[in-house]
Amino acid sequence: MANPSPTSPIGPSPQELALHNAWNTLLTTLSQAINLGAIHEPDNRNMADVMARTFTQLNEAAKPQGGFHVQQHEQNIFVNNQRLRCDGATFVRHMKFLEALAERKIAGIHVKQPLTREQLNHLILSVARYKRESNTRYEDAVRQVEARGIATVVELLPIEGAGVGKRTKSVRLEKRTFAVRTYAKAMALLREYIHHLDDAAHRGYYHLKLSRVVQDLVTVCLDGSWRHIGVVHNKHFDEYLYNHSANVAMVSLVLGAATGLKRSHLQELGMAALLHDLGKAFLPPELLKKATAFTDYERKQLMQHPVLGVQALLRVPQYNEALLKRIMVICEHHEAVKGANLHFFSRVIAVAEIFDALTSDRPQRKAFLPDAAVKMMIDMAGKRLDRELVALFVRTFGLFPCGACVELNTGEVAVAVQPSPDPKMWMSPSVRIVRDPQGLPYRVPRAANLAEAPRGAEGPTRHITRAVDPASLGLNVSGFLYVETTAATGDTIIRRPP
Repeated sequence: MANPSPTSPIGPSPQELALHNAWNTLLTTLSQAINLGAIHEPDNRNMADVMARTFTQLNEAAKPQGGFHVQQHEQNIFVNNQRLRCDGATFVRHMKFLEALAERKIAGIHVKQPLTREQLNHLILSVARYKRESNTRYEDAVRQVEARGIATVVELLPIEGAGVGKRTKSVRLEKRTFAVRTYAKAMALLREYIHHLDDAAHRGYYHLKLSRVVQDLVTVCLDGSWRHIGVVHNKHFDEYLYNHSANVAMVSLVLGAATGLKRSHLQELGMAALLHDLGKAFLPPELLKKATAFTDYERKQLMQHPVLGVQALLRVPQYNEALLKRIMVICEHHEAVKGANLHFFSRVIAVAEIFDALTSDRPQRKAFLPDAAVKMMIDMAGKRLDRELVALFVRTFGLFPCGACVELNTGEVAVAVQPSPDPKMWMSPSVRIVRDPQGLPYRVPRAANLAEAPRGAEGPTRHITRAVDPASLGLNVSGFLYVETTAATGDTIIRRPP
């Protein structure tokens, strides 16, 4: 698949937006037509109504080019080699279309010229009718296209590895690279979104961009690649607002996924978490960086940030349930859970926010080490924080979350890279041992699962004696999170983040 065309740095034109909206509408209807076509004949009333709408919308969307090329790639949809822009709710609807194609081992559809109503009916039925038990679903669909006489105008593109003939180009990003880039994009796009809140012409564009990166953050949290980013020492003081917001969104999404939230709800949670401290962007920078104690007036100023955040959100003239949830989070995430009926999102984000704030350097204090922060959160459970969510945090992240730098009983220094899946072993993560007992760096970091006893002559039983500040040792923790263990030797290969 060719690279998508570059877009203007100030966003798409009104004509481009109209075209994207037309395709978003069409794909939603197309998904309905495929689902109905699997169980109904064309003369069914519901089927006929959906087919009529599909034909009308297709003519509108494909009118500029006549033919069209629609293809899925990396959970995105490309139309004529341009990625289709859509909001979170529309993306969730498009997932049904992607799933319908994936079930049939189809990556895309290439239509070479405008279709007649009859040809469109044949295309829908060719894709819709398939046998679940078949191991040749793509070939079955191609044979349907040929049998219905539309092979000269329609080409079905196979998912890589399915079928024969033309292959879609695979440029899949490695999960670790995708995770690191997504995290960086979240911070950068949040900054752009805030910067353009007063710019009515481009505000919507940056809102869509931010929504898309939240979708990617959800993917990162669901597939487990968030562990390559770390949630402890990935801090940037000068970019605290954006860094803090991205960290809170990441932790909130991991917690939300652990509670069983659906992807659409995770999208809403991630957006609310990313914007929970929006109001601080409108406070004087010198107030946020003040190293001495706040005066009463300054404290009142700081306490105004929820109000400023709500006012900023209300500049966008799109009032819906998702916006209401963001407003509730902004207003509630500093409230004590005891005796209050707080929204679930607010309770999740409060846990994430407290952890990141405690483990971050602030002008008035140094960051707490991660184990001390977790113990403080346990003390807050049932009072300041939701007891069940704190317990879930401990089970999910452990006492030493990913990125925590620790000293072992052997005198070695290690970096926590993954919590134990056994909740009873919450103090024994998997680690990368990076320094020997004399404090000298190992040429290749050594992998160790502290929850398991060593086998045979593999070495001493190790456990964590204390957490340490990596800065005091001159360690860059993020580099050691970006490693993989080779299957053959058990050694680790360092891959530095881009």
